[in-house]
Amino acid sequence: YECIDAADSDVLNAAHGLAEFPGGSTGQLLDPLEITTAFTENICAGDKAACAGLLTYFFGELESRQYSLNKLKNMAINVCTLCWDKLYSPVDSMYQFHSIKDLTLARLKNSASAAGLVDSLLDFAGKCIYLKVCPASRIPVPVLEISAYIQRHFDQPVRIDDIAHALHMNSSYLSRTYKNCTGHSIIHALNYYRIEHAKVLLESGKYK
Repeated sequence: YECIDAADSDVLNAAHGLAEFPGGSTGQLLDPLEITTAFTENICAGDKAACAGLLTYFFGELESRQYSLNKLKNMAINVCTLCWDKLYSPVDSMYQFHSIKDLTLARLKNSASAAGLVDSLLDFAGKCIYLKVCPASRIPVPVLEISAYIQRHFDQPVRIDDIAHALHMNSSYLSRTYKNCTGHSIIHALNYYRIEHAKVLLESGKYK
């Protein structure tokens, strides 16, 4: 992590002498990779209270060691981004809710304190927990069908009218329902999916 330079290694070394913290040693939990893993595991377990304890300890400890707000922001942004990537593949069925991550990143960048960072990450955790535990039946059927259509036809020219015709629904209703549920438009979701799929192909090494 760029957030932790050589001078900050004392923080991690000193942490090993502190009392144990639920979920692992404090030494581990001052490592951004370890905090991200623990944070993600707590989300998967549906335990927002554990997320709160973890984040409060982590950022409180680093703040007490006089980390600058910019460094704390960078850590929070990395935790959010890596956690989302651990929870969801760029091309799985939940990509449509990526606005949760995008809005959280915007809030983190504008936070004025460590407490604000913790609040933003906790709100992010709560929304991710909802997505993890809510049954598909609680997501509007049109949203699921639009997502499936995009996944099948993203490599072809797609218009909202095409989706509406295929699903036998009104295009205005589809657009409104999708945006109300996911926070962004169908076209935005289509373009986002295409970009993420292209990234996966590029990372595979098959294309340059």
